[in-house]
Amino acid sequence: MNTSETIKVDTQSYTDQAYNSIKEQLLAGHFSAGEFIELNRVIEELDMSRTPVREAFLRLKAEGLVEIIPKRGMRVLPLSAKRLQDIYQVITGLEVEAVGLLAASQCSADRFNDILAAMNSAVDNQDLNCWCLADEDFHRSLGDNTGNAILAKAINDFRDLAQRAHFVALRLLESKPKRVSVEAHRKLVEIIQSGDIEKARRVHREQRERGASLLIDVLNKHQLQQL
Repeated sequence: MNTSETIKVDTQSYTDQAYNSIKEQLLAGHFSAGEFIELNRVIEELDMSRTPVREAFLRLKAEGLVEIIPKRGMRVLPLSAKRLQDIYQVITGLEVEAVGLLAASQCSADRFNDILAAMNSAVDNQDLNCWCLADEDFHRSLGDNTGNAILAKAINDFRDLAQRAHFVALRLLESKPKRVSVEAHRKLVEIIQSGDIEKARRVHREQRERGASLLIDVLNKHQLQQL
């Protein structure tokens, strides 16, 4: 490998590191809707040069998570309750397809059971952050375990768009709905294991529609027009 190729690989590696670090903070809700994030601030925090951080900003912009304002930096794009609802509708359709594929293959429940245990533990310990992360892991795992890489990517891409706002809304829920949610997830896993494709699709669609309705109601209750 010549010097120019080495530099290119190193730059790409730093770009990936910057991208992953910033995106993780975005999705976890560490930045508020509409917040400006200065390029120099991120450069200093990550101890990197300007080029990889700027390229990371551009990747996040292409994914629809942020916009870049000249001389201001990166602005976190807010989601309206209506747009969040629209995204949930797309996610529901994709996840229902994934659930049908999982039921058809009667995939192992080991991964899902581990996540459910983490969700229950988080509720017991009143650890909202861990509960949100485990819940997100469960839904992303539906696509990841189908063996259909295109479907999995589509689910993850749309969940990326909604996750920050989703986490804010989930943190406003009381403990009881979270416990009910865990049991609903457990029931879904049992149906998948039974191989009943149509029932798995129907139950998951109903769960997703109830969940979306609950979260939108929470936003309206707290008069949050955008997240």
